[in-house]
Amino acid sequence: MSKIIVPIYKAKCAICSYMNPQATKTFPCHYSKGNELCPAQNYVFSVGFRADLFAAKYAKSTVEGDVDGLKKILDLVKNQPDSVQESFWNKALAELFSQVEVEEVDAEEGSESSNASAPQKTVETPESKGEETTDWN
Repeated sequence: MSKIIVPIYKAKCAICSYMNPQATKTFPCHYSKGNELCPAQNYVFSVGFRADLFAAKYAKSTVEGDVDGLKKILDLVKNQPDSVQESFWNKALAELFSQVEVEEVDAEEGSESSNASAPQKTVETPESKGEETTDWN
């Protein structure tokens, strides 16, 4: 895995609660106050949470029906910044889809859901005189 380099405005940005949710300090140079160079505009630290690892754990817990495991993961996810939550859900859904097997059903081989094999009803009306019709006519 390659390193991700996060450009910051000043060294104190690393201890600012706008960028680091576990920090306790805030500074008046936040992007909402006009500082276009504030790194919190584009970056937020996600301390102790890797979306890709927890997405794989989430998918495994879902497939295995591990309700306690799912609860633990979802409790961690809800405390993450919105962008981290979004990343988690995108990765979790991709992981789930990769684990699900879809079985194709051939309609010509007598699939019960196919209308081709559904029995036809004969209804006599003055116009039809015993012609075959289907339920939706």
